[in-house]
Order: sequence, then structure tokens, then C-alpha cells
Amino acid sequence: MERICAIFSHYRRISLTEMCLQKLAQQTVPPHRVVVADNGAGDGSLDGVKEQAAAGAYPFMLEIIDMPGNTGNAGGIARGLERAFSFPDVDAVWILDDDSWPEPDALACLLSHGPGTDGMEWPCVRVCKVVDLKQGGELSWPMVLLDEKDGRRIHVTRGDALPEAPFLLTGGAFLGALVPREIHDKVRGPTAGLFIRGEDEEYPWIISRAGFRTYLVSGSILHHPRPATGLVRVELAGKAFYYEPGLDARRLYYKVRNWAWLQRLKHPDSPLFRWAACAGYAALCGVLIAVYDAWSPSKFRSVCRGVYRGACGRLAGPDE
Repeated sequence: MERICAIFSHYRRISLTEMCLQKLAQQTVPPHRVVVADNGAGDGSLDGVKEQAAAGAYPFMLEIIDMPGNTGNAGGIARGLERAFSFPDVDAVWILDDDSWPEPDALACLLSHGPGTDGMEWPCVRVCKVVDLKQGGELSWPMVLLDEKDGRRIHVTRGDALPEAPFLLTGGAFLGALVPREIHDKVRGPTAGLFIRGEDEEYPWIISRAGFRTYLVSGSILHHPRPATGLVRVELAGKAFYYEPGLDARRLYYKVRNWAWLQRLKHPDSPLFRWAACAGYAALCGVLIAVYDAWSPSKFRSVCRGVYRGACGRLAGPDE
């Protein structure tokens, strides 16, 4: 049996972190280790968790990393991956959020698909199906499937639209991903400076670019809330874009900055194409803001500043 280390970031939401740890403890096959990156180090919010761990309350070894300030989900996961794979007894790392809660057999379902067992191309990433329990178990966000025959990307927005199969080839995923050591040793980890919003797109792309596949394991269920205001899908030039109405200017800045920054990785030898794509993306965001959020000068400024800085390769914050 593979030995698993689950990782997630914590920032002051102690009730969510406690629930996540409880759900991990209730796994029919619990992880061997859990690493929590504490982005609020020094605030004392995890003191009770540390006491419970010391008293043997969990069926796994728990380590809490004190981060140097709030590094966001990207910084916490990057550090957590590094720390988890530093343990020689860890075979794979399970990436979670503090507000993502796996069903009791979620990890067991992932582990039931191993090398040479059922046609998965190994090594690969296995990932949970992420749903919102309060929305009738609907997908928390769209899932991108890949057609194995022609490589087409198929965007699935409803759970009942997913094909019935034990596992499905996907375009990559971050939350709920079980990353084996064989892949970690051959690709670099996520960029810590991406902070939040869209930080989950880079690492799956790096893994896919390196030639490794990601499979959705249909029976492995992970609960995570959907965006409060839903998502708006726009098709443009054969690509799907998603906009989250009501997103505040600060989070929107990180979203567009990270999207523009990722284009530098995807198109390193095509600067003119990158800048054109970023300009088009900024214009699309402006239209969507005007349609769904009315007039918002702060959001327009966030889009312009975020796209420009991302396109220039600067991962600065909105106030820097």
C-alpha cells in the first residue's frame, strides 16, 4: 500500500482546518502523514490542534509548518509539497484545501487504482471528483476531460454529464490531486508567488507538459463549496473562459495576474502573441465586469494592473 501525506494551507479559519483534519482521520485508509502550512503563524489559532496531535488524537503523524507571513495557498502548498516529499517514507502527496472535506473512502478509492491494475498510464496523477454537498452534489467547478482519440478538451459543468466510468482522463487538476513521488522528482513544484486565485492552474499544466496524465477517479468524492455567485462561461476563439461575478477587486487582481503570468510559460517564444492574448483577456474581463458587476473603477484598475504585471513576469501584490 502506498504511504500518503496529505497537505493543505491554513489561515485563521480554525473551524475549517479542524474539520479537514477530522475528515482525514475518518478515512477508511488514513494518510500516513499530514502537513499543514500555517500562513497565520504566531496567532495561536492552531495551538489546540497541536495539543491534540501530541495527545495522539489522530491516526497519522501531523506536522505544522510556520510560514513567514501569509503566503497564500500557493506558498503553503509549495512548501507543503517540499516538506512532504522530504520524508523518505512518503510515496505520494494528496493536495487539499482547509475547506475541502473528503468522504470516508475518498483516499481508498484513489489508492485502489495503482500501477498496472486497470489501464492507467503510469506514473500518473489520480484526482478526486470535487462536488458541493450543499448544491446537491454538483461539481464545484467545471471539469476538463480529454478525448483519448483526438485530444479534444471537453468542458463538463454538471456532474450528470460525466461519462460513467471508473476513471476518466482529464486535462489536469490541483485540488484533490494525488501526486506520486515519480512525478514530483521529474517536474518542478508550483510557484509560491502566485498566492491565490488561479494559483491552481500552473502545477497541473507543468505536470501535463512533462507528459504525465491525470485521471479523475469517479468514486473518490471530495466536498468543496462552489463560488458563491456561480461562474459565467464565455467561449472565445475556441477557448472557454470563466468569470466569477462579485469577486472583489483584490482577488480579481490575483486571478488576472496569474492568468497573464501563465501565458509566459505556455508561449515563451511568442511575445507578440502573449501580449495580444493578454490584451484580449483584459478587454474580455472589462466587458464581463460591466455586464455582471456594473460600473466598478477599482475592478477595472485591478484588471489592467494585474494583466500588465503578469505579462511582464512580476508577481507583485496589488498594493506593491
